[in-house]
Amino acid sequence: MQLYNPERLRAPKEVVESASSEAMRMLRTIADNPENKIHFGGAATVYRLPGNLCMKLFEKRSITAAPGNPISVEAGYLELLTGFTVKGVRVPHYFGHITAEHEGEENAIIMEELHALDLERVIKKNAELPNGFSVKTFFDNIEWYIDALHQRGIVHGDIELRNIMIDKGGNGYVIDFGRAKRVSGLAERESRKLEDVDWETLKKARAKFDAWAQGTMAKVA
Repeated sequence: MQLYNPERLRAPKEVVESASSEAMRMLRTIADNPENKIHFGGAATVYRLPGNLCMKLFEKRSITAAPGNPISVEAGYLELLTGFTVKGVRVPHYFGHITAEHEGEENAIIMEELHALDLERVIKKNAELPNGFSVKTFFDNIEWYIDALHQRGIVHGDIELRNIMIDKGGNGYVIDFGRAKRVSGLAERESRKLEDVDWETLKKARAKFDAWAQGTMAKVA
């Protein structure tokens, strides 16, 4: 088991102090506390760690079943895009990942914990939006960010409401780069087709969230 770039990890020493399987055992001890579970998805579960960090732990079946390795894909893009902000939209700050080398071991990404909700949960919880929040401005900024990614040769590939987050200040975050692809080097037609995936899913997500927001505001009025 390897711990990627351990000097960048800001968690306490007792959490990740070596590049051995002991590090994962320490992380799993924290993950075993139900209170530390932040989010459960189909292929991974997110757990809260000390030091304002979180761990995205991938299930082994998701690693073997998916084309390519989603943890390597996501970790690579998170590292590349850490600090990359466009119109107030960014990705969680990336600190490192643990990759499995032996049968039965697990894979995890260590990143900043976002004190934010994904837009799918905002709708489900009927959460209150920040004062002065504009759906149009927010999604315009998400579009700026997606366009900037495309200009850098990156296609996200999974732009859904669950992968767009908003914090209490109305700031946006794009998460979950497990299906991302580099379009540089592809034929123009293939590249355009991949980019269209982002725009089509973003268009649907925007329409769904806008309809919910309008209904919410109408009830308040």
